[in-house]
Amino acid sequence: RHTVYTGLTMICPKDIITYSLTKTKIKFRLLNKNEIIKYLKLDEWKESTGSYRLQGYAGAFISFISGSYASAVGLPLEKLYPYLNKNNLI
Repeated sequence: RHTVYTGLTMICPKDIITYSLTKTKIKFRLLNKNEIIKYLKLDEWKESTGSYRLQGYAGAFISFISGSYASAVGLPLEKLYPYLNKNNLI
């Protein structure tokens, strides 16, 4: 079990700064030795934060997620989109 924190800072015209922090809890199920060996052979874990990609093969190992999937993958879209929309940036 671990927690992923994603910070987002936005600076809009008129130098108004908005920031947020998103917290997502993730729990992996117990893996057997063969699953671990197979996963390591995939090399998907290389150059990945936390040595896995939630949107990749490791997603099959997740037994519980609480919070923002998008944030855990990299960008809290549920916070970014309303900000961009409110400021007529999209």
